[in-house]
Parts: sequence; C-alpha cells; structure tokens
Amino acid sequence: QLNSWLKNKQDHLELSTLRDYRSAVDYYLIPAFGEMSLDEITSAQIRNWLHTLDISNQRKNNILIPLRAIFSDAYADELISRNPLDRIKQAPRRTPEADPFSREEMESILDACDGQINNIFKFAFWTGLRTSELIALEWSDVNLRQKTVFIRRVRTRTGDKDRPKTSSSIRQVELLPPALDALRSQQKVTPENGSIFLNPNTGEPWTHDGPLRKTAWKQTLIKAEVRYRKPYNTRHTFASIMLSSGVNPMWVAKQMGHKDWGMIRKVYGRWIPDVDPAVADKISFLWSQDGHKGVASG
Repeated sequence: QLNSWLKNKQDHLELSTLRDYRSAVDYYLIPAFGEMSLDEITSAQIRNWLHTLDISNQRKNNILIPLRAIFSDAYADELISRNPLDRIKQAPRRTPEADPFSREEMESILDACDGQINNIFKFAFWTGLRTSELIALEWSDVNLRQKTVFIRRVRTRTGDKDRPKTSSSIRQVELLPPALDALRSQQKVTPENGSIFLNPNTGEPWTHDGPLRKTAWKQTLIKAEVRYRKPYNTRHTFASIMLSSGVNPMWVAKQMGHKDWGMIRKVYGRWIPDVDPAVADKISFLWSQDGHKGVASG
C-alpha cells in the first residue's frame, strides 16, 4: 500500500519531495510496517517505533507524512474504523541555532578568494539567499536598473529547477551595493542569457550545493582561517547584520522569503540588540573602489 500510494502521488510531487518520500517509505516505513495490514497497526506501535529512531524530530515528522496520508485515505474510504495517527502528535521542532559569521570573519573569507568564487560568496553574504536559490539564479531574474533580483526557482540535488516550496519564497529582493558590485563583476565572466554563477572548474552552472561547498567554500574558509560553517550561514550573517543595524525586521523577513517576521524573531532574536557595535543604527553602504568592505554611515 505504501508503494501504491507513492506511485499515485509521483506525478503531483516535486522531484525533491518525491525523493524524500521514497526514502521514508523504503528505509523506515516498509521495514517497520510492510508486513502488517492497516487495521493491525496501533497508535502504541507507531509511538514505540518512533522512540527507537535515532533521528531528528523534523525527520520523524517527515517520515510520518506518507503514513498519515495512507491512513487518512483508508479512514475516509471506510476501510478502517479508526485512524491510529490521529493520536500521534507532530514531534516538536527545535528552532535551528543560527551561527553567523562576524564582519571580520566575512571580510577574511572574501579576502581569501577572488574571481567568480568571490562574486558568488559576496552576493550570498549581502542578499541572504538560500544556497539553492543562489546557484539557480539567471540573468533574466535581474533588473540592474531597479536594483532587484526576482527569486522564482531553486536548484537541488536532483539537478532540476524546482519552484520554491512556499509562496513567500517567490519574491523580489532588493540589491544592496555589495551585491550589485558582485553582479557587475560577474557580468564580465558569464553571458547574460543563462545562469549567473558558474563553476569555474567546469564552466557549467553549479548542479547543487555539494560541489560549491566541497570545491570552493571549504577551501576558502581554510585559507581564511575561519571556523567552518555551512554556506547557508551566509544567510544567517546577512540577517544578523541587517537586524543589528536597526533595519525593519519586516523588510528583512521579506528579503529572506519569510511570510512574517516570526521566524526572524525566533532564529535571530539574540542578535538584534547589537551583534556588531561597528555597524551604525541605520545601514547605508558606501562601496570602495577596490574591495568588498562597506562603510556604514548614519
């Protein structure tokens, strides 16, 4: 039944979602419940099984999605008299701990790389884009005159170009001077009718975040002598700098693709008062001619 449900859903799911569901079915649900009929499975069995899994609460919730759907359909079709998943609550999600780079660390990272690698990392730091959004950008998404970029696609490990999963993630992002500087530098490298950022080792677009992380990011942090964090932390850095500079949290939330500033408050609240005393109350970057170091003025 699990495989049948997945087969029926495959034409309606994004490839990345289908991959996650397939993993849940093959590696967790079938080994646990594949030999049982639906009316044999109880809430207690599911709850006890969940306690044996050494995985995050978020992963547990995701694994239960196909099982919840199957039991919901079976109950609606009156194939079972009760739905055991009705008594299984979503496991509480722990708010992820943000670990942004300091301004000094950011500057060391950008000093440690050049060319296209410098451009993509500079753009990441000063837009707050997710890595999957960053590598999927095309020149057709950019309006240099209005100083904006339209976020409407992501590139995942499946190699396809999916739409962002939430409507708030499809958004127009305002480009600060450092981000504009990175784009103008990148214009000299890539043709203006395709992907903006290319893998300099292949001359092709980044297929997903893995090659970027392994062939560029890791080496740059080693050279910069900066403690390793994932490229996603450039997004945290953007948020922490903006918020500590007194920028309206709603603007930051919109830039980052959140529907409201609730997530901003949860994830970045402890950086809002003063993450970097060197940054003025309101941010206005005066871009130097030969570097990436912005100067803040009131």
